[in-house]
Amino acid sequence: MCLWVLIYGLSYIYLQVQGAFHFFFVEQTQLFLYDWAENVTVLLKPAGLAILVANFCTQHFAIVHAGPLIVSGWIVVVGVCTQCALAKAFSSRIIQLMAILPVIASFCVIFVEQYHYASIVASAFLALCLWGYFEIVSHKFRLAYVWV
Repeated sequence: MCLWVLIYGLSYIYLQVQGAFHFFFVEQTQLFLYDWAENVTVLLKPAGLAILVANFCTQHFAIVHAGPLIVSGWIVVVGVCTQCALAKAFSSRIIQLMAILPVIASFCVIFVEQYHYASIVASAFLALCLWGYFEIVSHKFRLAYVWV
């Protein structure tokens, strides 16, 4: 757990130093509407929930230090959920260290202008679902979980 606190702190510092202007730019170019009809149309798209959550978080990027805090938090959530899923699937500590790979991949594309932060949220949802899958003991319930 100390590793993830360290990663959170280092990623916050890096994102604040290198990309404070970028988060403000992203907030200014994306629009989040508090409109039920608009939210329903977004939810009906593929990965609509991830898009909606990311757009909601993006509207707070105009606040100083909020962008790096939010993005660092989502990146650490991806890493922690991936590590928990790998810990349930494999007992090897070396394989559990592979949970750092999605974090590194997120950092490689985070400052690209066309990058949408919904992919980080979708990665967190995917890792959470994978962790939930490995928590189920019964094979019948696992099959039902996969179908849902």
